[in-house]
Amino acid sequence: MDYSTQIVSSKLELASYKNQIIHLFSLAFEKDMDESLWEWAFMENPCGNPIVSLCFDGDVLVGHYAIIPYDLTYQGRLIKGSLSMTTMVHPEHHKKGIFVKLAEQVYDVANELEYDLVFGFPNKNSAPGFERKLDWSIDKSYHVIMTAKNSISKYFSEPERESLKFDLNNQELVNWRLSKPNCKYDKLDGGLVVKEFEGSLDIMHHERDFSAINDDIDLSIICKCDPEDNNVLFDYVFGYRFFNQNLKNLPITPSLILSDVF
Repeated sequence: MDYSTQIVSSKLELASYKNQIIHLFSLAFEKDMDESLWEWAFMENPCGNPIVSLCFDGDVLVGHYAIIPYDLTYQGRLIKGSLSMTTMVHPEHHKKGIFVKLAEQVYDVANELEYDLVFGFPNKNSAPGFERKLDWSIDKSYHVIMTAKNSISKYFSEPERESLKFDLNNQELVNWRLSKPNCKYDKLDGGLVVKEFEGSLDIMHHERDFSAINDDIDLSIICKCDPEDNNVLFDYVFGYRFFNQNLKNLPITPSLILSDVF
């Protein structure tokens, strides 16, 4: 089949494809896309323009892969990161190599624009493809646990290392991130950002200081732990690919504030 592809790297141009993208989403995921969420993630992002590769069969959009800019920091230095978003292939066009082709096109542009890395949270079924076909590193050591406040310290007993992470001091980024539609976040003392979920608190961001949280509430948080730990809610597949090879050995700290975007 003869496909054509289009790379889009401006918000203005991407807006012209919005209706086609939303329709493809409904076919690929069998549910409707929240348009306000799409606008927030792709149009309102203060870090810059998304990079989107679109695949067409004639005039019909059959494939979509995107990254959105998502700045990180390391030792006070801005790191030009990007978050892997909404991999979509029309149900009638699976197993045609569309995803890999689109992702490679996006990464070529990201490299040209001097992005430092792409990161993301593929599900367990797609993670091997990212690793094998797109040269991602997959870190399988992270899990989401639910635990009480008085037990959380054991999961963070090792000394904290300098790492690439979300910068809570970047006020423009924080304002955007905490304005995600249909969500309510609270920014607490000690570098905490939390979101209430079904009677517990999701720890979106932390700096190992949980003193601002009530003792009697369950907490969901990402950490490194034994997958057989009784508090594990689910595996948390985190992966990344560095474009800037000078940074490739630096550790990255994943958090819910990075993953809970779309």
